[in-house]
Amino acid sequence: MLSGGTTYNENVVKHGTGADLLVHNVIAFSDGLSRMPGMKKVLAKLTTPEQAAEVFKKARPKLAVFLHIVTKELQGKHGEEEIIARTRAAGYQGPLEMGVDRTEITVGNEVTVTALRPLGDLPNLDSKGQPFP
Repeated sequence: MLSGGTTYNENVVKHGTGADLLVHNVIAFSDGLSRMPGMKKVLAKLTTPEQAAEVFKKARPKLAVFLHIVTKELQGKHGEEEIIARTRAAGYQGPLEMGVDRTEITVGNEVTVTALRPLGDLPNLDSKGQPFP
């Protein structure tokens, strides 16, 4: 189940209930930015970690993954940790991953997450699919 770019929506809960994999967008700003009146409209367009926690608690997926992660003043590892902490503080304690480029998720009898492949073994390709010299 893929939420798309939405804020909290009961249809995501309805159609994601019991899913093997529930991929959801998330938005998180620093406390200072979150209090700015102009940011409230931005925050209202996507799902906060607290709202995502409600979706995940109700839907009970085998694995929840954040993707389309929008952060302001919460970049990098610190931002990821903040989003996870806020989701946990809002009551979701189930399996949860941050979507990271090149992560492989296999859905079968079990849902497994494979660590990132190193970039060293991937060739650089030009627009015609040929390796750069």
